[in-house]
Amino acid sequence: MKTFKEIRKEIDKLDDEIIFLLEKRFNLVLQMQKQKNKLTDKDRETYILNKTSFKHIKEIYKTIFLQSKKMMHKKIILEEQLK
Repeated sequence: MKTFKEIRKEIDKLDDEIIFLLEKRFNLVLQMQKQKNKLTDKDRETYILNKTSFKHIKEIYKTIFLQSKKMMHKKIILEEQLK
């Protein structure tokens, strides 16, 4: 059985990976925003949410979607102001 410290270290490593991947995802969202017609793609969101049966992961993804939309919206506004 793993000790508390071992488990904590493993969780910390996973958190580092999650942070890296989320940053990468948000950067890709900003790149894609220029090619996207709308901020929301319900079919895609449903597709992603259906990949897991864990309610908590679904909620995390809903938050990711929301923050992605906010980020894209903010970028659109900034770009409009710079014109």
